Amino acid sequence: MVLSTDFYDELVAHAAPIDLRALQALKGSPLALDIYSWLTYRMSYVRKPCLIPWEALQTQFGADYARLRDFKRKFLGHLADVLHIYPAARLSDQPVGLLLRRSPTHLRRKTSSAR
Repeated sequence: MVLSTDFYDELVAHAAPIDLRALQALKGSPLALDIYSWLTYRMSYVRKPCLIPWEALQTQFGADYARLRDFKRKFLGHLADVLHIYPAARLSDQPVGLLLRRSPTHLRRKTSSAR
């Protein structure tokens, strides 16, 4: 596969810092892997508190759940596993959604753009 320079530069400029050790630790749960990947990406650009409604999270992560409360219970269980690996993530469970607050990224971004 050959990437154009513009596309490569776009990927590098907007890359989410993901720790491969976290992926290894969470490999037993596809939902936990999805949550970790999403959370590390979101936390890389959250600057002010951001409320993600439970319905939006269900659409993205759990469309196969008929009841929102069942999805929320499952999501929060896997989120706890993710937060064990990424404890610096600042968020809170709210009745209407998940509140994300500015947090350090899970990994530091590299400052060089070597190819």
